[in-house]
Amino acid sequence: MVLKGFKLIILLYAVFDLANAWTYSEQDQWSAEYPTCGSNQQSPIAINSMEAGAKTHPPIKYENYKQPFNVIITNNGHSAEIKLPEDAVKPRISGGPLPADETYQFENLHFHWGANNSFGSEHVLNNRRYPMEVHAVHYNTKYANLEEAIQHSDGVTVVTAFYQINSFQGLAALQDVSYALSAIIEYETTTKIANFKLSGMYGGIDTTSKRVYYTYAGSLTTPPCSEAVTWIIFPNPVSVTSNQLKPFRKLKDEHGGILVNNFRQLQDLNGRKIYLNRPGQKGPRIDEDI
Repeated sequence: MVLKGFKLIILLYAVFDLANAWTYSEQDQWSAEYPTCGSNQQSPIAINSMEAGAKTHPPIKYENYKQPFNVIITNNGHSAEIKLPEDAVKPRISGGPLPADETYQFENLHFHWGANNSFGSEHVLNNRRYPMEVHAVHYNTKYANLEEAIQHSDGVTVVTAFYQINSFQGLAALQDVSYALSAIIEYETTTKIANFKLSGMYGGIDTTSKRVYYTYAGSLTTPPCSEAVTWIIFPNPVSVTSNQLKPFRKLKDEHGGILVNNFRQLQDLNGRKIYLNRPGQKGPRIDEDI
């Protein structure tokens, strides 16, 4: 009798958790379960290049971004998420807009996309929403892990790029990811990708164009929406083909529906400043086309 009661409690907890699982279709309700989602430094935001201030930061140092890894890609119901093995020497970044002498370690890479190629990115740049946005999440190594880091304003940085459609030029590194997606169509399925290089997801991380980026203080774009993120956003989009994005739109969410439009609504800036790091830039304003 006790065992039956215990099973009933477990079942009720499972039903409760499922009922409280967040979805992109009910974003307006996130703050009821996760109060920080209604706070004043939320992400994503709309970036207007004519209103961004100029600030020259030290160079960003990327470690192990070019190192090939055998990684796991998972359909977590909200995105396709890539993680490295626990025993891998993780990529790290430091410098740039990050606190001096502090290092941030790679945690995961994931994607945001739309139902078609006319939208999908979370951030909007000069009124343009790109078909996909990629996020590499890193946490400050002075904290034990990501869970602890998101409780602090200096806990996380996200390295971000936009993908745009180019019929004649794809992204070689994305091809292996696109192929792998056919094996993780269902929720909570995983597969492996060999020789994955994090730099490849950005079309190269040490190119001249990567010295130009926007940065601002914001939050995670999914619950619990912790206001712990220093955003690094490259404005120059990376070219991909339409065929490379199509497999993303075949993934299924945790309810068996098609996983598309997994981007959060734009959030108010609430007086925050957006800065553009552009070596040699002198004025407080910048050109719209960069």
